[in-house]
Amino acid sequence: MAWMPPEGAQAPPMTREPFRSIASRMTEDDHRAVARAHEAELRGDWVEAVRLHLSVPFFQHSTRGEQLRLLVGLGDRAPSWMVARHLTQVARRRPEREQAELKRALATAAAIAYPRGFDIGVMGCRWPEQVPSQVFGRDWVARQLDVHELGALDDLVHDADPDLLDRTGVRRWIGAPMGGYRVGAAIEGVLVLHDAHTGAAHRVLDLGLTEQVPAGEHVLGRLVPTDEDPGLVLDWRPLPIDEATAAAVARNPREWPHILQIRCHAGRIPEHFSFLSEPGISSDLPHQSWTALLGRGHDHDLGAGDQEPGRIVGQALDEALRLAGRGPDDVRPLRHSIADLLLDPHLTPERLARHAGPRTAPRWRVLADVVPPHARHRAEAMLLWCELPETG
Repeated sequence: MAWMPPEGAQAPPMTREPFRSIASRMTEDDHRAVARAHEAELRGDWVEAVRLHLSVPFFQHSTRGEQLRLLVGLGDRAPSWMVARHLTQVARRRPEREQAELKRALATAAAIAYPRGFDIGVMGCRWPEQVPSQVFGRDWVARQLDVHELGALDDLVHDADPDLLDRTGVRRWIGAPMGGYRVGAAIEGVLVLHDAHTGAAHRVLDLGLTEQVPAGEHVLGRLVPTDEDPGLVLDWRPLPIDEATAAAVARNPREWPHILQIRCHAGRIPEHFSFLSEPGISSDLPHQSWTALLGRGHDHDLGAGDQEPGRIVGQALDEALRLAGRGPDDVRPLRHSIADLLLDPHLTPERLARHAGPRTAPRWRVLADVVPPHARHRAEAMLLWCELPETG
């Protein structure tokens, strides 16, 4: 089970226009802002980091900018696992890594998951030159190799603020082995993952995996410690995979890249299997997974025009409140997607205002009771808003 483009999806048209990378169009001031934003992230100063990042015109709609805005919005409420996940992204963006380890990670991922080369249509590229950045951002194998086996996380702990490292517990993630698991039940905030070889059960923090990968399916991932009950969390959104591959990795975790390469080259798992939709940090679902509320699937990639997030986020909230009006049992199957929606920076106060009033208060109460703790404050704030007397 790997990501595939939606049925009927059209590849973006190729263009004869010359390719110009974002880096080649950035000014010296832009490059300085990027470097200073990285330094701010190493200190955990999300306000300064997002200010500097968004000062670069090309990054106004970047996923990184949205994730920084998420951390700013959460402030001290941001769970340690979420901040730690963001720090693993910061680790990958260290400038000195780009010339050596990053190229090696990309080349290794290409050898594992793309034996006949890259399909730029599947990858959503208009120019072949865009492939490396797409692989960097979306390939699961490249990310895992870069963060763990090639030492990005090890290097990060030498540069990041010690207090930030202590608060997140990300030091304890170093050396976490790869594993293969069968997905079990998710009940009351706990997901059970069964070792695909021994069957041993591991209780991990439920971050919504079963909203996209049903119980009984298999995944690859790393279990890492967290201060939140039950004490373990997946370090990143896991990779959906077949049972035989999961069992092979569970038997021999250190050989996971070799196992994936052999099985992909033998045709047991499809090429491009590790090219996933853009990841988020607030759940085990894709970035902007709330598109599932609109019947578009968790993996729907939002683009420009009618697909721009700001245009449809209100429609998604309408649907979330409609489900809440039917009761908590209708909300629970999508509670993590709804949490991602409530935390999305595109859901501005202006868009929320039309849902503040006595009639919607019971629905916000349902959402506050059902969504996971890290998003609950957004629903509770709306409840208070609903109780304010109308003016004018």
